[in-house]
Amino acid sequence: MNITSPCTRGPDRTIATGLLCIALVACSSTASSPGPDAGSVAQSGSSSGGAGTMTPVGSSSSSGGNVGAGSGGASASSGGASASNGGATSSSSGGNGGSVITGESGGSSGGMTMDDAGSGKGGAADSAGGWGDAASGGGGAGCPAAAVFCDGFEGGPTLGSAWTIDNSVAANTVTVVSTKSHSGSNSVHMTFAPAAGTTFIDEKMGVTAKGTVWGRVWMYPNTEAGNGIGPDPHVVYIEAEPAGFMGHSATGVRPLNTQSGQIAINVDPPDTGPRVNMVLPRGAWHCFEWEISGIGGTGSVALYMDGTSLATDTGTAIAVIGEMRIGYEHYNAGTTTGDLYLDDYAIGPTRLGCN
Repeated sequence: MNITSPCTRGPDRTIATGLLCIALVACSSTASSPGPDAGSVAQSGSSSGGAGTMTPVGSSSSSGGNVGAGSGGASASSGGASASNGGATSSSSGGNGGSVITGESGGSSGGMTMDDAGSGKGGAADSAGGWGDAASGGGGAGCPAAAVFCDGFEGGPTLGSAWTIDNSVAANTVTVVSTKSHSGSNSVHMTFAPAAGTTFIDEKMGVTAKGTVWGRVWMYPNTEAGNGIGPDPHVVYIEAEPAGFMGHSATGVRPLNTQSGQIAINVDPPDTGPRVNMVLPRGAWHCFEWEISGIGGTGSVALYMDGTSLATDTGTAIAVIGEMRIGYEHYNAGTTTGDLYLDDYAIGPTRLGCN
C-alpha cells in the first residue's frame, strides 16, 4: 500500500493541506530543538528546593553554585539533567541551607559543609575535618556555630583521625556503635573491667594552650558507682592535659570527676576542687559542659550539667594544656564491669550549649 503524505495531496485540498503542513513543520522544529541547559535546570532545582531538606554531599565549589534540592529538585525533559534528591555542591561560603565550621577542611574557603541542615542529623565527615551534624537540630545537639571542632561520630565504624585511643587496661574496649546514640546513629562505646586504669579518647583540635576553652559532650554512664569509693576514691571522666600526654595521670585539669561518689571538679596540682552534693546520673543521656579559663596562669574551671551550673573552682593555677581526654580513669579497682557512651562532642572558645 502506498501512503501519500498529506503535504502532497491533490489541488482540490491545497489550502487545507498547506495549513496542516505548516503546523507539522512547526511541531517538528519544536521537537528537535535542544533541551534546556542542564546547569540551568539544576540551578532551578536548587532555588525551588527547601533548604531544610537539602542534603549536600559535603563538597564545596569556588564558583558557589548550589545544585539540587532535597525536596525533589527539578528534572529536565528533552536533554535537561535531573537534580532530584538534592545531591551536589554547596558554595564556598557555605552553600544554601548548609552550616559551616570556619577554618576546617572541605571547601575552597576552608569551610566544611554540614549534612541535613534542616534536621541536624547525620553528616559523615571525617573527624579530622570536623563533624557532619548541623547546628542544634533533630532533638539533639549538633555542631554549634562557635565550635572549632566537633564530632557526632557519624563518619563510620571507627573513630576519625582527630582522635587517639588512650587505653591502659587491655580488657577495656573503645568502639563506635550504632546500638545507642544521643543524636544521629552512632556513638562511642567504652567498656571497663574492674581493674584500675585509664580508658580515654584524646583530641587536640580546638584546645588552646592559653586563654579559655569551652567543651561539651553528651554522656550515658553505666559505670560502677563503687569505683569512686575506696582507698583512693577518685574517678575522672573529663580531663585536660599537655599535648601528647598518654596513660594514667597524676596531674591534670579535670572538669568532671567523682570523688567519694559525688560529682566534683579537680585541679592537680594542688589536687583540690569543689564537690557537688549529688551522684553522677547513670543509665541516661546527660549533657556536660565545662569552661577552663586562665590557661597558663591563674584561672578557673566551671562545670555544667544539662545547662545548669554545678560548680566553679576559681583562683586556681591552670597549667598549659594541649589536649582533651574524655572517658574513664579510676585509681582503685572496682568489683564489677561497667560501660559508658559518648556522643555529640564539641569544643571552642565560647560556651557551646547543649541544644
